[in-house]
Amino acid sequence: MEANLARAADFPTIEYWRWVDKDRTVRMWLLSTLSEFMCSFVTGWEHAWEVWSGVHEICRSELVEKSKIALRKEMKNIKKGDLNEKDSICRPVSGRRSRPDC
Repeated sequence: MEANLARAADFPTIEYWRWVDKDRTVRMWLLSTLSEFMCSFVTGWEHAWEVWSGVHEICRSELVEKSKIALRKEMKNIKKGDLNEKDSICRPVSGRRSRPDC
């Protein structure tokens, strides 16, 4: 009995193959919606979650870098007497909303 169960566990189930098919479909859909540039980073990945995670990380890194550049530029343009302390803390930076408690 145990030998039969062990052999059955070695073979993928129908549900597994359905999942593989759906994963391929989602992966292809994700790749088809990306630019050629973005595809060049993720085409070798086998599963949809890898593509999604890769794109997320690339976009997050790009956004963080752009934010750093914008903040550095803004800080260079601020002069010591331009704003009082509360205004400098509470005013929106580069289109972002101000803090709710200001």
